[in-house]
Amino acid sequence: MLNSKQIDFIKTNLEIPASELALRHNHDAEFRLAVAQIAARQKIRDKLPTFYSNLELLLPTSIPLEQASSELTARYKSEIISFTTSVDLTGGLGIDSIYLAMRAKSHHYIEQNQELYSIFMSNLSELAINNVVCINDDSIKWIKEQNSIPDLIYLDPARRGKGGNKTYFLEDTEPNPIEIIKNVKHNYKYALIKTSPMLDITKAISQLEEVREVHIVSVKNECKELLFLLEKDYIGDIRYHTVNFENNSSKKEILFLENTGTIQFSEPKKYIYEANASINKLGFWNSLASRYSLSALDSNTHIFTSDNLISDFPGRIFTLDSITKINRKEISKAIPCGKANISIKNVPIDINILKKKTALTEGGDMFLYVVKSKFLGNICLVCRKA
Repeated sequence: MLNSKQIDFIKTNLEIPASELALRHNHDAEFRLAVAQIAARQKIRDKLPTFYSNLELLLPTSIPLEQASSELTARYKSEIISFTTSVDLTGGLGIDSIYLAMRAKSHHYIEQNQELYSIFMSNLSELAINNVVCINDDSIKWIKEQNSIPDLIYLDPARRGKGGNKTYFLEDTEPNPIEIIKNVKHNYKYALIKTSPMLDITKAISQLEEVREVHIVSVKNECKELLFLLEKDYIGDIRYHTVNFENNSSKKEILFLENTGTIQFSEPKKYIYEANASINKLGFWNSLASRYSLSALDSNTHIFTSDNLISDFPGRIFTLDSITKINRKEISKAIPCGKANISIKNVPIDINILKKKTALTEGGDMFLYVVKSKFLGNICLVCRKA
């Protein structure tokens, strides 16, 4: 627990770089903890605004915060399915547990790390959440001892192996969700599993079985989480949801896609479209093109085009200024300021080589897409935001 002196120190110095404070207070044990709390808060300012602003809440100082869910994504997960009772088998900092508890009649938080367990207990008291049972134990051991399991099992397994190396396979995470599901097959109703955005979706579905929904969640167009919702004995079609939160707010795009539809190809037209990160991860291009009546430039370029503006397209929309070859003279004429935001799609050229070849620097209001076109070959699209 932080004392009043430490809290006052954090309040006064929250905007000062933690590295600077550490040099000043390195020999004072009382303030070292306060400085560590400031350092942790500065890392999660946008991700966990409640924890940043409420100085009574504690953050771990010796355990990485990168895998913790943001408040945005935790709230989203708690609303995916209705449930009465829930259990978080990988409690951690407990952001997901906090939001699951808000939706449940009763919730279990299980965490074997003593520091995280103690921090969560302290934070529960500060947040006045009183429907949570906290257990400091191994989750697989706990499950094997239960006669009944809550409606919803939640898992966010650690994605770092021995030596701290990142892992991208379910079977290498801790605890292994495949093993967990096998241990609870007799009496669970739903299971929600959060994984790395790098995970192969098709392989994960085949390993987990009974997958009812897949949610690909992005924040500010950066893919953050893959979520797999399992339902006991489910054998129907899988629903795929792509989600993109804008500007760390509750405003979000949610799109349901199926791996169906046909795709047409054309030369670049008046408007150019690039899908958001969640759709890029899912890759149901035929479905996307069919839904929005778009043509593709090439089968593997994943840039779309139309003559009419499709304003509700889930991604970035540009107006096409001109088409050039990958040629310094032509590009200089099209972009006289010498500055553009550069993207390369399906063309085997390194961006640094391209910059050197074209004498362009990054930035400004212009956008340069270097793409492969089915009909025009490798070309440059000079665009502005629509």
